[in-house]
Amino acid sequence: MSDGLRGQVKALRDTDWHVLLVLDACRIDYYRALCDSRAPAVRSPAPCTRSWIKKMLKSGCLDGATYVNANPVVQDVVTNRDEVPLDVQYFRRGGDGTVYPETLTDWVLDRARSAGQPERLVVHYLQPHLPNIGDWDEAAGHWPEDAEEPGDRAYAANLWRAWVQVCRLIKGLRGRIVVTSDHGEMLGEEDGKRGHECHWDHPVLRRVPWLVVADLGGHEASGADDWSTGEEPDEEEIKERMRKLGYVE
Repeated sequence: MSDGLRGQVKALRDTDWHVLLVLDACRIDYYRALCDSRAPAVRSPAPCTRSWIKKMLKSGCLDGATYVNANPVVQDVVTNRDEVPLDVQYFRRGGDGTVYPETLTDWVLDRARSAGQPERLVVHYLQPHLPNIGDWDEAAGHWPEDAEEPGDRAYAANLWRAWVQVCRLIKGLRGRIVVTSDHGEMLGEEDGKRGHECHWDHPVLRRVPWLVVADLGGHEASGADDWSTGEEPDEEEIKERMRKLGYVE
């Protein structure tokens, strides 16, 4: 499938980034409506998280990064690999089977203040991925007045809740920051398909946001060891979280 978009892997290689913020399952159309109307899209290398992180590891574009990860699928992949060329720190504090974006943001900002930033930092939010934890009444005031109401208010509310926290990180971290997503989300296309199965290859799943924020306040690297979450899950815990999020039966 070719849609003329620049590939996400190439975009990462071409950008001297310090912080990569990943919104899980974020569609470009909802992102433009709620977050940044002018944001370009890039083409994700995969339609689901499992394939995406495998492609990212293979590409080498995240090598050496400290990856604060809230998605159990990412952890499942890296746990079952002999060697991973980046420091993946699993963050699982939350409820409803998910990790609330506020909790993750608070931890990252606190660690950045106390330990400084790694040379490259990836923060992987779970939203706007299910479960629905957003409030449409809060998001509605930011939906464009001249646009039709979103087809999925709950998805839009999840995205808005995460975007507020992304903005906090943009203000609180230093260096060049990139905001993107691992893949999109189908919300009723093709006779009602919903989600992001790895065997689907719909354009909605491949078109993801690409926002580059100019250098903010300079950037000084610190040791990644200071960024340990101190949370080493076993495989059964990872599988249980994946079940709660609907990844496995």
